[in-house]
Amino acid sequence: KCNNSMADNTILADTSREAAIHAEICDASSDVAGRAGSSDSWQERQARDNWDSSKYGEGYLSLNKGELLRVRNSLEEGWAYGWCIHRSGSGYIPPAFVGMEP
Repeated sequence: KCNNSMADNTILADTSREAAIHAEICDASSDVAGRAGSSDSWQERQARDNWDSSKYGEGYLSLNKGELLRVRNSLEEGWAYGWCIHRSGSGYIPPAFVGMEP
């Protein structure tokens, strides 16, 4: 569920970037947005396993098995882009770890 007070509850390193991603997710999941089925829409998915992003850099998101994410339907150069609902972080993730085909 979209929580418009996300920034009030979480201290983020880059609040404006996270707020923009959160707004995009909320818009994409809204009935008013009307973008369901487009390549830019987001789906709720669950991490299938742990994944450590530390060797890839800042633009990637580590995963903990079982946590919920919002993931873009489209891939970028073989990577999925997701926003972790539990930790309010975002970044690129391997699509297989959230049940997507590369």
